[in-house]
Amino acid sequence: MTDVHYETLLAWPLHEVTRAVRDLPWTFPRPDGEAPQPGRLSIDLSVPVGARGSINHRATVELGDYEPGQDVCRVPVTISASRSFPTFHGTFEIRDVLADSVLALDGSYRLPLGVAGRVSGGSGLARASLRRFFENVVETVKRDLQATAPPWRPAALPESLRDA
Repeated sequence: MTDVHYETLLAWPLHEVTRAVRDLPWTFPRPDGEAPQPGRLSIDLSVPVGARGSINHRATVELGDYEPGQDVCRVPVTISASRSFPTFHGTFEIRDVLADSVLALDGSYRLPLGVAGRVSGGSGLARASLRRFFENVVETVKRDLQATAPPWRPAALPESLRDA
């Protein structure tokens, strides 16, 4: 098993980031105009190989039941393509950090084909594929948050105090 952990800080409250992650089946770009499905999305993953090549494959992302919490929320995630590609099991975790949110993807995958999969560089390709997926999720979440944001929100702290 190979463990992965990716995270990023988003300047949005926990409940808004959690909603955006739960809405991924509707907001994540779908290949070939596929219709959205609750709790599931299809993705095309592309991993660069060499200077001009890439390995492309279609994968299915299954989002599990939302696990709410006061300061941490989780959404289980499974990513699978075919028997020749690793299956990833993990979670999206959204943590409150001083009124902002940290979005993380934590989990692990097992390379197929036993020793042959590990020796042929499969781990690096799988890790790059998961990283690209996480980056696409972050961009999708940011677009969703910006599209649904109120046109104005008050500053968290007063910009200045004046005597009346």
